Amino acid sequence: MSRILLVIVIFIGFFFSANAQHFNGSVTVGYGYLNEKVRLQYEHPLNNRLTIGGNVNYYLVNWKGPIFEPFFRFYNKSGNEDGFFGQVKVGYGNLTTAYAANEEQYVINKRMNTFGTGLGFGYKYLFDDRFVFETYLGLRYYSYTPTQYNDAYYTYFDVESIKSVFWFLTTGLPVEANFKIGYQF
Repeated sequence: MSRILLVIVIFIGFFFSANAQHFNGSVTVGYGYLNEKVRLQYEHPLNNRLTIGGNVNYYLVNWKGPIFEPFFRFYNKSGNEDGFFGQVKVGYGNLTTAYAANEEQYVINKRMNTFGTGLGFGYKYLFDDRFVFETYLGLRYYSYTPTQYNDAYYTYFDVESIKSVFWFLTTGLPVEANFKIGYQF
């Protein structure tokens, strides 16, 4: 166990020991209007064209809660403080299930785990060598976990089919477009 921990610490130390960078990191924030959420992102350079980072999206309606998304970015030019980039990410979320008030007494699992991945591209603008404005467009997939009901629950129609469609139209939407502002240090 200690060997695995040592390898992980060395691996992380290798990635966070970037040299000859114009910036040490950036923090950006955003707000999603279509399906209300708050976004917080941190990005750290690995070399002149590669960065690593993470997003936390906290959803405020429907399925509520955080989704964590570590990512890698590849910039099209040397110097990753601004410019076009491609992004690859994975994600994990732990959200409340969306259910109707009259179903509450029959719901067994009120939290849902979701796993996902995504690809996209964007552009990071840099103003006054410190202020960041970032645009992003991508595709993603997040799994849907059906709600579990106890045996006493009965319905005349398939609630979970409706919820799964609703999931992919709201929180699990496969198209992603966002804008963020922040500070680069």
